[in-house]
Amino acid sequence: MPEDFFPTRPSNPPIIYAYEDTNPIYHGLLKIGYTKGKSALDRVSRQYPTKRPGPSPFRIVLEEDAVKEDGSVFLDHEVHRLLREIGIDNPEGEWFKCSKETVLSALHSIKKGERL
Repeated sequence: MPEDFFPTRPSNPPIIYAYEDTNPIYHGLLKIGYTKGKSALDRVSRQYPTKRPGPSPFRIVLEEDAVKEDGSVFLDHEVHRLLREIGIDNPEGEWFKCSKETVLSALHSIKKGERL
C-alpha cells in the first residue's frame, strides 16, 4: 500500500540535543547527544548523577526532533559524522568545538537530506 512506502512520524519523536558544561575547561565545546522518550534535560541530568548546591553544571543549548523530512529518524552519530566531515574539531567522543548555530545547520541539512 502507498502509505507503507513512507515511514510514519513517531508521536513522541527522539531528540538530538546539545549542551555545554559550565566548567571552564569545557569552554567552547558542545556535547551532542540523542534521547528517546525523555527531554534533553532529563537525559543530561542522568549524566550528572551527584546533586549539588548552586547552579546547574550544564546548560542545554539546543533540543530538536531527530526526524527527517521523509519521516525516518536519525541518531546523533549522523550529526557527529557530518560535523567531522566539515572539519569541526572533535577533541574526544561526542564533544565538538563549535557553536549552537553550526549544530543546528548540520541538523537541518540531515533532515533535508542535503550536505553542508
